[in-house]
Amino acid sequence: MTCIHGMDCSKGLDLVLHTPGDSPAAAEAIVNYLRAKFGNDIRVIVPQLAMSAGTMIACSAKQIIMGKQSSLGPIDP
Repeated sequence: MTCIHGMDCSKGLDLVLHTPGDSPAAAEAIVNYLRAKFGNDIRVIVPQLAMSAGTMIACSAKQIIMGKQSSLGPIDP
């Protein structure tokens, strides 16, 4: 919340996401907050991995940008 305070939310969000995952409840709270601020104008960039809850966050975005070394994991809530 502190990172996006004062941002111009009309320009959308490019979120760099690299996480081994963890709590599905935390992922849901993050997604709900980001959607309240940016609507559906969220792009997720996965440079290496987004596992479990990270995959949930990535799948909630309008677009997922990945490279050859990127991977999403299974969702294990």
